Amino acid sequence: GYVMCFMILSTVLSYQVRKLPSNFQEARYICFAQIIAIIVLIAFVPSYFVTAGIWQKFCIGIATQIISFSFLMLVFSKKVEIVVLYPERNKIVFEKDKINTLDMTRKERRQSFLVAQHC
Repeated sequence: GYVMCFMILSTVLSYQVRKLPSNFQEARYICFAQIIAIIVLIAFVPSYFVTAGIWQKFCIGIATQIISFSFLMLVFSKKVEIVVLYPERNKIVFEKDKINTLDMTRKERRQSFLVAQHC
């Protein structure tokens, strides 16, 4: 019961957060992974109670592997794609304007941050 309540709560929160700016783009994949996990657990419960003995352990193992694989694929597939296929995107660019923000006012820092995001 506790795990299912926690999964439903985290799914609702990740669904609400999925439309945030690009800094939080993993929320969309976490939401889909949570939905897959809930579907697997809903399908797992009847099969667990119908089977007996060693097959119950088999059902638990299969459900755990499906949930783990879906989380790995949905959360890390985009990162692996960038590292393997597009290594030129996997670089951090430091700009001199971003580092020397102590002399700026709050409005100037905000404007330089918005300009840096669009680059």
